[in-house]
Amino acid sequence: MHQSLLGRVEKKAFGVPSNDIKDALLAHRRWAHKISASLVLRQVLVDPEFTDKHAHHYCKFGRWLWQLSQDNLIQADAFGHLDHVHQGLHKSAARLLSSFAQNDLVSAKELEDFHLSQDDFVASVLDIFEFSLVNKYQFDTTTKLINRRTIDVVLANEKRRLEGLEDSCCCIVLADIDRFKDINDSYGHDVGDVVLEHTAAVLNGSIRRNDTVARFGGEEFLFVMPDMSLQEATQAVERIRIKLANSVITHLGKPLSVTASFGITQLCQNSDIKESIKRADVALYEAKRLGRNCTIVLCLKDLMQHLAQEPTGQLNAEETIQQYCRNVEQVLNQ
Repeated sequence: MHQSLLGRVEKKAFGVPSNDIKDALLAHRRWAHKISASLVLRQVLVDPEFTDKHAHHYCKFGRWLWQLSQDNLIQADAFGHLDHVHQGLHKSAARLLSSFAQNDLVSAKELEDFHLSQDDFVASVLDIFEFSLVNKYQFDTTTKLINRRTIDVVLANEKRRLEGLEDSCCCIVLADIDRFKDINDSYGHDVGDVVLEHTAAVLNGSIRRNDTVARFGGEEFLFVMPDMSLQEATQAVERIRIKLANSVITHLGKPLSVTASFGITQLCQNSDIKESIKRADVALYEAKRLGRNCTIVLCLKDLMQHLAQEPTGQLNAEETIQQYCRNVEQVLNQ
């Protein structure tokens, strides 16, 4: 189930702490033990958490699940299923306890239904627990984007795809929030986190469904854009850059603007992924050097043609790579 959940929430984080799940599940086990003890000791339970028709709201797990349901991000089908299973368990318990209170006995079927409901409930909770653990290692908690570990997997998969398809293409983009250290120094790290969250939301909300953006480290983000030519990627990134620059964060009633610099290149079929990222990083550095809040493009094809004429040249030689960095206007006007 956790795989389908990941598909539903896509690139967003699902921040359910594992300890909350374990604590809630432990509380429910104790609730079930009290029911079993009441039957063995022949003591009628009268507390609302056992007898009320809305008993599922009285238990700790029910309250925890209700709090989760208030978050729009995690109103996925899996939680609707879990809520349904949880209510079913309480209804099964209510039928069992009602029979016991009225007749001083329970039927084998009622007891079996209660045990099956418990099994279904535990299985559903464990699915959520497994998903939360998967999520913990896939997403960055501040930006709600996938993290560097996960984008490395995306890059590796994309490179394998490129190697198998001669005419395929993929662009990668490095983006860095401008003067982020000044923001932290002037306003504090709490505001810095707000800027990160805001920037991530703009970036993630501006890409195609099959594109990916990740927090690459610090205030840096990495895009993977499959099946995009360099010119198409440049147009897309320029729209994102302008959208971010035009967005505003309000801090203590005052507007705070955020900009970022971008470096674009292609993912190379015939070189190491790190070398492709290095090219994007050099382009990003050029964007910073030229004044920030701009996009610099490094065409792999032009660079490779140069290297073919210069056998001693190295793909990761920064001075050579810098010569092939182009301002966005030069690419869009081609």
